[in-house]
This record gives sequence, structure tokens and C-alpha cells, in this order.
Amino acid sequence: MYTSKQRTVKPLTVLCFVYMCLDNNRIFYNLYTKFLSLLVDNALSCKPHIDHFINKLSTTCYVIRSVKPYVNANAIIMIYHSLFCAVMT
Repeated sequence: MYTSKQRTVKPLTVLCFVYMCLDNNRIFYNLYTKFLSLLVDNALSCKPHIDHFINKLSTTCYVIRSVKPYVNANAIIMIYHSLFCAVMT
């Protein structure tokens, strides 16, 4: 980022798409990929993986919260172990 007295100028981001082929098969550009059950984006950060976990854990918390008035504590613990712990391992 460049700063002048009048305004702040951000550098331009130029996207360059290079078409790559391997054995006459085109290799497509992906924003993220799954490697050893870990989602990694093109900048080698784990943000897609974390976002994926947040979505799954949020759904699990909603299930537990919605059934809580109707079942006893043992059933809630069983639901927790079957859903929440399964996502975390």
C-alpha cells in the first residue's frame, strides 16, 4: 500500500490464468483442495477448512439446542458424542 499526502493508493491485483496440461489433459485452477482430509486454499491457509468445521459444528449445536426440551440429559450426551465428537475427530 502506498501513501501519499492526498490519498492512499492500493496496488492493483492482476489475475493471471495460466493453462497447464499434463499428458494432454488440462489441469484446472481451484480455489481450494482437500489433502489428507484437510481443506487448503491456494494461499496454503486453512480458512476453508475452518469455515467447513464451523458450518458442521453450528448445525450440530442447532440439533442439540432444538431437541434439548424434549429429551433427557443422557440422550443429549449421546447426541453430543455421536455428532459433535464425530466432527472433531
